[in-house]
Amino acid sequence: MIEQVEKLLYQVAEGNEHAFSKLYKLTSAKLYGVSLRMMKNEGQAQEVLQDAYTSIWRNAGVFTRDRGSPITWMTSIVRYRALDLIRRNKREMERGMDDAVDTLADETPDADPELSSLRLGDSEELQRCLDELPDGQRECIMLSFVYGYTHEELSEKVESPLGTVKSWVRRGLEKLKNCLSL
Repeated sequence: MIEQVEKLLYQVAEGNEHAFSKLYKLTSAKLYGVSLRMMKNEGQAQEVLQDAYTSIWRNAGVFTRDRGSPITWMTSIVRYRALDLIRRNKREMERGMDDAVDTLADETPDADPELSSLRLGDSEELQRCLDELPDGQRECIMLSFVYGYTHEELSEKVESPLGTVKSWVRRGLEKLKNCLSL
């Protein structure tokens, strides 16, 4: 199989679309598995795979045997694309959290009247307290109170059991109250 994949890569480097189709059929299941393990989300895994094959199409000419087997080379492209998407998602989440802190500090969450004393001027302290929460609690609180996710939607989004998500939200709110001395 290695020789066949290598031969197809050289043909792809020459712009052979039929060879690219064969290459995809031969390797996509393995590369999708790598992507899915890294992304833990089918939609994002497919996005990574599409980006990777676009890169493979464009860069097939730079593959050389001294870089390792063709599958190793292609797998590394998938890994780099997955890491790029993970970093991009993290930056978007952090930007969203910064915006959300202001929103959370300015609005009164219906679910917890004690947090109603928060105002925009307290957003720095709220951000500090949010930063002290474990990732799961922080993410669930932000998604719930800022973006309006239900517990069921949170459970699906963070891929955790419903009971766990409810506990994260409850414990996170308790920690926020204590941190903010409410």
